[in-house]
Parts: sequence; structure tokens; C-alpha cells
Amino acid sequence: MTDRPLPTHVVQINTDGVDLFQPHWVNAARGDVIRFALHGRKLAIVQSTGEDPCRPNGQFDSRSQGHSDRDVYVNYTVGDLGPTFFYGILADEPQGCHAGLRFIVNPGDDIQRPQQASQKTYQETKSSWNTTGSAWRRIRR
Repeated sequence: MTDRPLPTHVVQINTDGVDLFQPHWVNAARGDVIRFALHGRKLAIVQSTGEDPCRPNGQFDSRSQGHSDRDVYVNYTVGDLGPTFFYGILADEPQGCHAGLRFIVNPGDDIQRPQQASQKTYQETKSSWNTTGSAWRRIRR
């Protein structure tokens, strides 16, 4: 039996100085590797939930690897086939959660349904993923 490399999905962040995940989402199988390519602006990737997409869920956080002004590559191995949410943090804005710095693995149909978390509602539409890269448009009630 020979070892085959796992499929890798490359996600560019801050390409040409634009703070966006490119692409904004991917469909991946269990065991696939998501390689986040963080380009030059002291970025980190943090896993969150669909209910609270701007708060770490404690599962994956690249801040432990430190920040760098150089290109950094961070790998995440897909373990769950359900939707998995991530956001990017800039070193100079550790509490920031900007619209373009959000990413989802295996969005499925869930990105079309509104989700509620306490007093916040996150309206999600497939068109918002395609045009702005952000499925999370926060509306406070």
C-alpha cells in the first residue's frame, strides 16, 4: 500500500493587500487539508460557530503559532463533514471580526437559513457569499 497525499484546498488571505479569504468557502471531505496562506499582515485563523461567528470555539486557533509580517501557512485537517466556521484576526485588532475575514468549510444549505444566537441574528444568503465573501451580516435586534 502506498501513501497518497491528502487533498489540499488552498485558501489565500490578504492577497494583494485585500483582507479577504479567497475563496470564501470550500467543500471538503473528512481528512482533507485546508491550507490557509496568510500573506504579510500578522493574521491568525480562529475557528468559531455559525451561531456566534466572531467568538472562538476553542477548537482551532493559529494565534498559538505567533504572528509574522511574512507569509505564513497554516494547515487545518477536516474532521467533521458539517459546516465549520473560521474568521481571521489581525494582530493589531485582536477583537476584530471583519466581514471579509470569514470562511466556512462545507457550508451546505445552512448558509441560506437565518441562525439565531441569544439576541443576535445572522442573516445568511448564498448571494452574500458570492458577492461579498461574507455569509454573516450581523443585525442586532
